[in-house]
Amino acid sequence: MPGWSSTRATSCAPTPSRSRSTAPTPSSSWSGPHSTGPCTVYSSGGHNVIEAMRATGARRILAVTAALVDQPNDTLIQRATRRIVRRVFREAQADRLVFERELRESGLDWTIVRPPRLVEGRGKGAYRMAFDTGVRGGLTLSKSDLATALLSMAADPATHGHTVDIAY
Repeated sequence: MPGWSSTRATSCAPTPSRSRSTAPTPSSSWSGPHSTGPCTVYSSGGHNVIEAMRATGARRILAVTAALVDQPNDTLIQRATRRIVRRVFREAQADRLVFERELRESGLDWTIVRPPRLVEGRGKGAYRMAFDTGVRGGLTLSKSDLATALLSMAADPATHGHTVDIAY
């Protein structure tokens, strides 16, 4: 995207030379946990990314977490699926909530993006997004369509300060 660059971040504690030697960039991203055990990838990793962004002057962050928050418009299948997944990944779920709270209070231009189960394959090119609530009936999304949506949201100030659920 013209005028944009990216910064590779790690969930490990940033060193002064690492966080200050990078030229200021408008965005940052990293991946979250994929296990069922104790987890601080979101909270400690997210904290370190936020601090590195502050140190470099970066403002914009899109954080892809998970669509695991019950919403009033959920279908019965969505609610049941989320409860099972939250139980299996309870450590990561609790850690994710800590990170999301810190991100909301960070003063950065944040957007929390919550897809459901990500699938391989070509994107459909059409997906639904819901601001600050869930996508009713949305159970999957291709990684390709998530990437397309992230590029669109990165440059859209209307998404700043919102949680965006995205699904088919």
